[in-house]
Amino acid sequence: MAQIILGPHNGISINGTRPRRPKTRKLLTTESKLTNEFQLVPMPIIHPIQILSLFPGEDWQIECTEGDQYNITLKNVDSMVKFLAVLDQWAQTTSLPQSIPSTNISVAKNSLQYNPAAFPYINFHSELYVKTAWKPTMEWANFDAMLLTLLDDCVHYYIDCMNHYYPVIPKQQLIQWYASLDDPASDPLALSIATFWVRHVLIHHPPAPLRHLNEKTIPDTVQAKLASLAREALSNCFDIPHTHHILALCLLNMTTVIPISQKALYHTVAVRMALALGISPLVWDQTAIYNDKNVLDNRLWWYLYQIDHFLHESGAISCSMLQPQSDNHEDLARLQRPGPCSLDELEEQTGVVVWSNVLKVWLLRRRLVLELERANMEDPVHLKHLLDKVVDAIGTWASELPAYLKPGAFLDTPGGPLAEQCYSISMERCTNLALLLHRFLPLDGTTLNPLQRQAIMMMIDGSIELISLRLAVLQFAPCQTWPGDLRRSVELLVQSLKYNDSAITARCKLGLMRALRILRSMAEVRWEDDICIEMIAKIEKIIIPSGTCSKGKLIMDSSPEIASRSIKISNNLYEGVMMFDRDLQPRAQYYNPTPTDGSGNFTFIEDPAQNFSAT
Repeated sequence: MAQIILGPHNGISINGTRPRRPKTRKLLTTESKLTNEFQLVPMPIIHPIQILSLFPGEDWQIECTEGDQYNITLKNVDSMVKFLAVLDQWAQTTSLPQSIPSTNISVAKNSLQYNPAAFPYINFHSELYVKTAWKPTMEWANFDAMLLTLLDDCVHYYIDCMNHYYPVIPKQQLIQWYASLDDPASDPLALSIATFWVRHVLIHHPPAPLRHLNEKTIPDTVQAKLASLAREALSNCFDIPHTHHILALCLLNMTTVIPISQKALYHTVAVRMALALGISPLVWDQTAIYNDKNVLDNRLWWYLYQIDHFLHESGAISCSMLQPQSDNHEDLARLQRPGPCSLDELEEQTGVVVWSNVLKVWLLRRRLVLELERANMEDPVHLKHLLDKVVDAIGTWASELPAYLKPGAFLDTPGGPLAEQCYSISMERCTNLALLLHRFLPLDGTTLNPLQRQAIMMMIDGSIELISLRLAVLQFAPCQTWPGDLRRSVELLVQSLKYNDSAITARCKLGLMRALRILRSMAEVRWEDDICIEMIAKIEKIIIPSGTCSKGKLIMDSSPEIASRSIKISNNLYEGVMMFDRDLQPRAQYYNPTPTDGSGNFTFIEDPAQNFSAT
């Protein structure tokens, strides 16, 4: 009889006080139990993102690793039985295609190669899919005492640091609204803003009582608790359509604490509320004059469009819920994108123009991607035409930007929100051009033809430029780190190393060197942010040779005589070790023996307190 052997070789680990292989009798009982209670059916093709939409269970933990592999950790054999039951029930209610139509096999191959879930940090809004594992969190003891302070700070810094990027509601309206609240702790929008922005506040603008804390688990536990409060507040008003409720649902969908399946539900409710309120996009009319309410409703619809676009292309929802749909590029091109209104301040007027042009380049990129997906990737003449078309299209978009947003404006605005907007739109240019050029790389193998080599070199240059622009922003706005966006460029550079081209490798390592310097300076590192820590480890493994450490200090190759006198400092066996030059110390005359070998330039002391206790 076949036996199931669980272990690391098949991605399953069983935790327990005394883990051991179960006895044959127990194994037979488990097998019979499986046979009697469950009739396993052939599983449909599971989308890599959708497997993470399973509700978290107390008996298992799902974690996604590189290469679309999944580790499922089970507590015991009974946990496996429960997990298989949930998986079987989920499979029976999931209607996914069993096969790919043969009539469109060339497009299907490209779609599989550039599966959105395969490169979440490359293709989509990076902050949506940061976490890939369900991890239980514990309550933070000081949460209730700090709740009002956290709400005040989150709303404050959301308005100050984020609202000018997407001014769905103007700053003065947000200030008036929050000042009018009697109980912010029960308001769904206030709690949703806090859920969306609390990690930024704790990491970059911590309240005075929390500045001494840097525990990695605090942002996770606080954000999870705020999300629970926001969900409870929204449950009391889910049938009351309001623009604040729509924005609250959108902000919750832009976090990582909400499961993918629940994001689809929230988005459905938000779209229904928008329909009930008559919120629809404005049709482009150069002669029309719109009032402030029309302009603000149009902004809210486009913010809904962004969420719809992310969820649709990531597989969370089967089709767009908006009209026109987020993948209907011809109809979307006829719409009026977000624009300024009389309630905006100067930085919001600039920000909404940046937002409008970002949406414009997104629509342009998506239209070009559809054309690339239908192209014959083996026709060099056609590919050359497409490459020129891509470069010209992004260049035309950049040339149509207002003069105050073009790269030359950096010199006129050395710092402040306006300079931040200039750098932001330039980073969008680099990002979208790199994503388009990424489509020209070979689907299999590592051999580059001249056209592909040209594309990858331009992609690398764009990624390096984005890293440099992010560094420039951090010089005057240290909190605008956005490590997820930086990771996209890092992933593009890392993937380019596989082609074994000396020029490509050298240029990629130069870009990774810059990214490493930025990452080490980020406040997220102090909080052991998963994205930053993973990127640092990956880059150090690539560009730092075996003879150096992560801090850039060389590890000296000692001679046998020096090694024999060493106290194994390289192995960190002694914690209280000091190294210094004797001749620079005031007490050198008391312990300055004549050196007998090359190690005489240093003195090693195990207990500094013992040597300096005497006067």
